[in-house]
Amino acid sequence: MLTNTLVKDGTYIVLERSKVEQILKEQNFGTSGRVDASTAAQIGKILGADAVIIGTITQFNVEKSRSGGSIGGFLGIGGSTEKNKAIVQVNSRLVSTTTGEILAVAEGEGKADKSGGGISLRGLSGNTSTDNTDTLLSTAAKSAIAKMSNELVTANAKLAALPSVLPTVSAIVADITAT
Repeated sequence: MLTNTLVKDGTYIVLERSKVEQILKEQNFGTSGRVDASTAAQIGKILGADAVIIGTITQFNVEKSRSGGSIGGFLGIGGSTEKNKAIVQVNSRLVSTTTGEILAVAEGEGKADKSGGGISLRGLSGNTSTDNTDTLLSTAAKSAIAKMSNELVTANAKLAALPSVLPTVSAIVADITAT
């Protein structure tokens, strides 16, 4: 989601994840299973990027609550409500590939909720409850990513002030001939 949002905005040039994974494999960065600010900076430098964005999902939850009551027992009047609430929190760091310095931090939180209910009257009942967990999580995630993306776009001024990085290339000269 973040990649799509940043590409659509046009502030950043985003590299394809498969290219990054190829570098991870070639440089054995992936053996630990973790990429921190310093290894991310090294990977970005190899790719010729000025900065890299690394991030974390810090919360990805759905809270479900149900309440209800009745008057008059089995043949009386009753009702219930069900509320589902999704919360997604994300954070990211914009890291300079030249210095490894964290240039900016961005955070986003998204929430989505949906209520349903039911009623019963003299033994007859009906409700409007549906399982909407995936939809709620998607909606909350989109909101969180949009907020984080806006903060990253605002932080672009710090990145623009840095000198450009050229890709690191190592080579061996095999032969020199005079012409």
